[in-house]
Amino acid sequence: MSILTSKPLYRFSQLLALFFFPAAIFFLFFFTLEDKVKTSGVVEAANQIVVRSAVEKTIVEAIHYQNGDKVTQGSPVVTFADLQGLETQVKKLKLHLEFLQEQLQRAKRLQSEGAGSSLKVEELTNEIREEEIALEELRTQQERLVARAPFDGNITNIHVKLQERAEIGKPLFTLFGTGDKIIRCIVPEQDFDYLAIGQEVQIKSQLYNYLRYQIYNGRVLSISKYGKHAVELSDPDNYDELKIYYTVLVELLDGQDKLAVGSSAMCEIIIERRPVFYIIVGWR
Repeated sequence: MSILTSKPLYRFSQLLALFFFPAAIFFLFFFTLEDKVKTSGVVEAANQIVVRSAVEKTIVEAIHYQNGDKVTQGSPVVTFADLQGLETQVKKLKLHLEFLQEQLQRAKRLQSEGAGSSLKVEELTNEIREEEIALEELRTQQERLVARAPFDGNITNIHVKLQERAEIGKPLFTLFGTGDKIIRCIVPEQDFDYLAIGQEVQIKSQLYNYLRYQIYNGRVLSISKYGKHAVELSDPDNYDELKIYYTVLVELLDGQDKLAVGSSAMCEIIIERRPVFYIIVGWR
């Protein structure tokens, strides 16, 4: 009698077949593997902004905050020196306006008494209007000497130093809001066709050991329409200068309180899930 014809072993082999055959079918048709595009990125605030200089022909006189500081809307962050004497000009113009206002009141009183002309009143009125416009322009120039925070947030980077010369459009500081965060990823052109808005993203932060901490979830928010050469990127040394790269923004679905702005993260964009059987036979 062979081993397979002995009743206990035969029944055992039947039980194994009954168990493993359905398990194999389930594994082949219901267990899926993921095709992914893997890339790295940097965590940013969704409402991040670089505040730039609106003045020239002056120097940085004061920097009121440091990297990482919290600021409120309207807080002065960088102040430029008043090398044109705007404050003195404003004081003189205000004194002249006060004098003109007194002259206008006197001219109106004389006109009401029949001893003055309407022409004098009109001349003084026009002169006051011109001086008020000039005063408003000086105050605008004064205000430009102070770069303020446009909203509540945190300063991530001060781009200037004390006594540094000002230039119009020169970056002064980077500010990010306290709201939602995103991840800016750079993807090479060979992976571009696989990407689509709304795809799931698994995020592994470099701040933590992701083998022990949870993997965060995200979603592709946008994909740039046009690619850039490596030399056009903010950190070209990290990329192949012969390739074209696209920018992908990933929306964080969780981990908003864990992932710090400015930190790096690994992003795995899930482009497709397929049953194991489909992969074996080469079906899509």
